[in-house]
Amino acid sequence: KRRNVVVNAVNQLPNITCKTPLGAFYSMWNIKKTGKTPDEFARILARRAGVTVLPAKYFGGAARDYHGHLLFPEAGNYVRYSYVGSLEDQKEAMRRLQKLF
Repeated sequence: KRRNVVVNAVNQLPNITCKTPLGAFYSMWNIKKTGKTPDEFARILARRAGVTVLPAKYFGGAARDYHGHLLFPEAGNYVRYSYVGSLEDQKEAMRRLQKLF
């Protein structure tokens, strides 16, 4: 339920997309079309909406396979949002984001 609340709400925001996670308690949001870096985007959400996301680069964005290829070359376009909190917490966070955008 929490995952669906988050994914549905994020995909209604302008210039942000989020694929449905299969089994994790976090979602990755593609913010490339916002024109903001993940660091800028994270600061804006924290300051203006009280919602915390982290740049995806901190979650393996620089990790490489044994051939030296980046495992997540698009990390610079993503932020990560954890939805481990209660369903009500997720609904409130999504309401705040909708007001911000």
